Amino acid sequence: MLKCKRYLMRNIYALKKMFITILFVIGVFAYLFFSEIDIVSPGEGIVTGENDKIEIKSPNSGFINDFNIREGDQVSKGMILFTYTNLDYTHKETTLESVINFNDIKIKKLKKELELLKPLLAGNVDALNEKGKLPSLDGENYIYFQFKTEYDSIAMEEKNLEEKETLLEKELQSRTKQISFLQNKDDLLKKGGATNIDILNNRYDIEKQKTEMINVKLNFILLRKEFEKLKSQFKTKLYDKISSITEQISELQKNNIENDGELSLMKGKVSTNIITSPVAGTILKIDHNLKKGSFIEQYQSIMTVKQNSNGQVIEAKFDAKYRPYIYEGASVKVSVNSTAFKNNFSARVAKISPDSFSDNPNDSRERRYYRVTIDSFDNVSDVNYLPEGIPVNVFATSKKISIFEYIIASFKSDMTFVW
Repeated sequence: MLKCKRYLMRNIYALKKMFITILFVIGVFAYLFFSEIDIVSPGEGIVTGENDKIEIKSPNSGFINDFNIREGDQVSKGMILFTYTNLDYTHKETTLESVINFNDIKIKKLKKELELLKPLLAGNVDALNEKGKLPSLDGENYIYFQFKTEYDSIAMEEKNLEEKETLLEKELQSRTKQISFLQNKDDLLKKGGATNIDILNNRYDIEKQKTEMINVKLNFILLRKEFEKLKSQFKTKLYDKISSITEQISELQKNNIENDGELSLMKGKVSTNIITSPVAGTILKIDHNLKKGSFIEQYQSIMTVKQNSNGQVIEAKFDAKYRPYIYEGASVKVSVNSTAFKNNFSARVAKISPDSFSDNPNDSRERRYYRVTIDSFDNVSDVNYLPEGIPVNVFATSKKISIFEYIIASFKSDMTFVW
């Protein structure tokens, strides 16, 4: 009985021990999964004096409209420094207006050409003369006059052809009578007992008259055919010219629509360009004694603004492999490499270089880095005591991860994690 009781007590003790172990393991895993640490990118830096002087330049050439800033004036970020008229846009606006006016004049002339040429195609020239639509010879080189001259020439040819046709009919009537007379003569020669030679000569004259009648008719047919060909060619050329003018008008009108839109845009741009202060600070210097009406070149230095700042920044470098984890505005922990400074500082990434650089190009194991400017210190008063040139270690925070994720990542990454 006693032996059985001891065995039961040992089992209860073992169960308690196993239960406590399980609770401990669960607690450890819960800590690993839910406790977070910062993932940071380490770098090195130097405390330097900040370049707090900002040079304001003109983005374009033009004339100053408004310039009320004086040296020593305090300016806030976004405050208007000066306004100017963009000369490039002004010239472009003037050019567009000239092009549109030129196109309008050209369209007006081409429409007048159509108004004059279409009656020529329809053969209704008298309507133009009656309505007084013919243009005056005021120096304008109208194509109409060229076609009108050709049209008049064809009309004259047609009139001559009609006269020739009248004369031809008379000639044919005369030859018909001659043939009739010769046929009567042939009958008389036969009845009068004329010789065969006389009869044959008379019949030869009859056939000759018939042949000449055929030749006269054939020549007239050829003349009419040539005239119809000439008339057809004229109409084809006139029709092509009318079509070409219509296309020119459409193209010019299309160009004017596009130019009108661009002109409206230019007028909006040319009215006034506003230059504002990028930072809060003081006007340190104004170049060239500029004032209203002064002409400024493109990229000309206008003024220098001294920025209100902390007075110091950290110029740091980070290994290129950490670039994906660094971004502007990221939190940075700063540790000073000196026993005189026990406190660490918190700051933020202000600027990242667009490209990496080599710290030692002659080294066969070349490593590349990114330049990073760090400012916006949380404890400004303490930072002002940092002497320029002192080295610091910096840690840019990217995000938080659990301890379990860190353990997994440590097997496949050489990133540095601090907490």
